[in-house]
Amino acid sequence: MKSSAIFKVTERYLKANPKKTWLSRISIILMVALMTCVFVGKDTVIRYMGDIAESLYGSWHYSFYNVNEEEYEQIRNFSYVKETALSENLQITQFEQSANSEKPFLNIRYYSKQMFAWNNIQISSGRLPENEDEIVIAKSAVDDGASIQSGDRIEVNCFQRYLHNSGETTTVFPFQHVTLEPGDTVPVPDDFPYFDPDTEAGKEFLKTHEERHEPNGFSHTFTISGIIETPSFETMDSAAYTAIAFLPEGAARHAETFNGMCVIDTAHAYNASWDFYELLGADRYKANNQVLAFSGNSSESGLNSIILIAQLFFMILIAAVSVILIYNIFQLSYDERRTYLGMLSSIGATAKQKRSSVYYEAFSHLLWALPLGFVLGLIIVYGGVSLLKPYTAALSGMEAASFDSSMTVPLRLCIRPLSVILTMAFSVLTVLVSSLIPARKVSKIGIIDSIRGNDPSFSAKRKKKSHSASASGMITSALNTYDSRRTNSIVRAVSGFLIILFVISYAASMIL
Repeated sequence: MKSSAIFKVTERYLKANPKKTWLSRISIILMVALMTCVFVGKDTVIRYMGDIAESLYGSWHYSFYNVNEEEYEQIRNFSYVKETALSENLQITQFEQSANSEKPFLNIRYYSKQMFAWNNIQISSGRLPENEDEIVIAKSAVDDGASIQSGDRIEVNCFQRYLHNSGETTTVFPFQHVTLEPGDTVPVPDDFPYFDPDTEAGKEFLKTHEERHEPNGFSHTFTISGIIETPSFETMDSAAYTAIAFLPEGAARHAETFNGMCVIDTAHAYNASWDFYELLGADRYKANNQVLAFSGNSSESGLNSIILIAQLFFMILIAAVSVILIYNIFQLSYDERRTYLGMLSSIGATAKQKRSSVYYEAFSHLLWALPLGFVLGLIIVYGGVSLLKPYTAALSGMEAASFDSSMTVPLRLCIRPLSVILTMAFSVLTVLVSSLIPARKVSKIGIIDSIRGNDPSFSAKRKKKSHSASASGMITSALNTYDSRRTNSIVRAVSGFLIILFVISYAASMIL
């Protein structure tokens, strides 16, 4: 008997049993949707958390400080570096317009065009600077009452801040990584606070300490072109507001050393950290791990492991749920399938052809299920991540995730070709594994057993009972056996689903 005839009979069987056919198709559609959630869902969540990280910390990957021309050329020549951008920190200038006695300075920076984009510098009013004579100032200064607006001109005379310890004890500022031994004079970083001499705390501190200013030679008159949203790197307790001027490409720099940022091929993030460390040491570079972590390529190996292990864990468990559910769907229709396959045996169908009939039925359902399940999965992913936005942001581990800005980051579905291929491949594999045992069972049923509705796995038990049982008892026993098997299949499916659901829930809570 030709296999094509087997397949035609199978198609007629499916048409003659529409309820069972659609039950199987719906179960496989749900399985494909679940697989879509595993792969596309993971990519979408990771992209969303990466977008949040970029909105808060910038889209750069590595920043470097106080490098010279030779070091900069070495960075540009790293094979994995895609693009670089330069900046200069011209230090501090007095800010006469400040209305906050604890923030009397401006921190003057020069940014190239790409630096504005990588650091998410957003205009609140006016526009970004377009030449070296224009500058923008953080909105925090305006919020504190500074009398500035677009078009105003400000005089800048920059200097480096130093702190001198004239006391007899060591002073430590742990958050700014500053330690002053008695008699030490050290430069202080941009985020160092200011001790107002008009306050009691300031007077007490300045009894044993002195702030000194050393001019660095940079003076300029800028026109304010706009007010920017306060950058994430400006801390609340720092002594200076942020002010950024424009650094054209190829413009002369104002110091022998300068700063910069770069974007890399994230697959080489771990190598990049070693290269930057060997070139610049631990203090002159920084990795944007909040962004790199969600590419699975953070310089922190622990973050990478968490993402990869979580992906594998959920993929395996959800695949296991799908196998259990689809297998039991086939088991529930096992007796119906057995009868018509027995009829095929009577006209010469081989065991191999009967197995192929089961696979043909399974994969005919899968052809329906793949496009419908994939679309349903995308809808579930988008809706689920939309509902869980606050928790998704919190999972990123970023302290600013609770800000309103995390809620305004647009959600984008991430449909990568590899994820689509994996979804389809695992769906096919799941259906194949789910149908293996039922196909094997029906291939072993003989003609007489199939027509009578007997199951070889239970034949020995029924033979023992048939000698002593009456006709009515035999019928009752057969019905009870059939109902028991159907009930057991349902119980196995539900039990397996609930157990694995519990494990997934517990694992998700532990990861959070």
